[in-house]
Amino acid sequence: MALTREQYNRIMRVYDERRMQADAELEKRKAEVYAAVPAIDECSRQIADNALKETRALLSGDRGQAGAIHQETLRLIDEKRELLLSHGYDADYLEPRYQCSICRDTGYVGSEKCSC
Repeated sequence: MALTREQYNRIMRVYDERRMQADAELEKRKAEVYAAVPAIDECSRQIADNALKETRALLSGDRGQAGAIHQETLRLIDEKRELLLSHGYDADYLEPRYQCSICRDTGYVGSEKCSC
């Protein structure tokens, strides 16, 4: 039996609420960690900056520079993970925690409905 439009919308609102809750909890964890270990905040900022730099380098056709930036980003990710661990946090502490890790609380995996 197919869902009605109202049932589908209600289900999708639940998924939206779950994602918003996961995002809010993540923001709290970030604030906590960044206050306790400012170097982690700096790593996060540099990783974000590198994403823009790498994209610009790729768009300009400079694959060598893009590769160097990518390697630096990987180093920063490792540094951030090590900082988290050395300060008593789990390596994935700054990752969203969804109720369903398969669909990440979207209800879909690709174009297929998730088993959750």
